[in-house]
Amino acid sequence: MQAERDEKEMQFKRDEKEMQAGRYNIQNVKSFVCKPVTKLRENMRVMGGLSELLHKLLVLKTIMMAKISHTQRAGRASLT
Repeated sequence: MQAERDEKEMQFKRDEKEMQAGRYNIQNVKSFVCKPVTKLRENMRVMGGLSELLHKLLVLKTIMMAKISHTQRAGRASLT
């Protein structure tokens, strides 16, 4: 998978150089346009994972805060 990604990266750089030199063809234009879209998809997948993790941490924080609050109330009740 990493080798495939490296190959695509090298192809992207070759296509970018050809386009800068003024040699346009359907393949290098397609590669040049598809690269950012693929990168965006990968980033969205990563962000999806991070948002899920953030949600789980938020739920955990809420549970812990509720337990702390409950423990504090129970402690005060036993003192009186």
